[in-house]
Amino acid sequence: MQTDPGGAPRRGPGPPERRVIAAISAPDLPPTCGCEERMRDVVIHVCTTCKREGDDPALPRPGAELAQALAQRPAPCMRVTPVACLGNCKRSCSVALSAPGCWTYVFGDLGPGSAQDVLAAAALLQTSTDGLMAWRGRPEPFKRGMIARIPPLEPLQDAAE
Repeated sequence: MQTDPGGAPRRGPGPPERRVIAAISAPDLPPTCGCEERMRDVVIHVCTTCKREGDDPALPRPGAELAQALAQRPAPCMRVTPVACLGNCKRSCSVALSAPGCWTYVFGDLGPGSAQDVLAAAALLQTSTDGLMAWRGRPEPFKRGMIARIPPLEPLQDAAE
């Protein structure tokens, strides 16, 4: 049985799904690279409602701008999903990265210009062999901006059966 870095048991990610969800583009993985065979689908949840204290309420929210920037960069097997709130207002702008059989990661302290870093972090989760996002290779905001790491839900579903 595999364990996470803290020693807790976890299930492996299983085989990656082989369908492509078009929405945004990873910087090093062009859609024509043929790498879809070894990638899993990643959902990039972007909070579009949070704002920092003192932000002008008439201006677009930073998360909404980030979601728009991500949507303009299609990538294989990645999908951007704007969400109303990730409950992380004090460390906005926030994203959560999730994939089948993987831990879900929530990051904060991002901004509208973080699209390239978000895509690079999502690509790490997408190609993970153990369901964890590798520390090495993470963009700097994804090393210091982690809010939470949530275990895969599959074990909970198995227990309920």
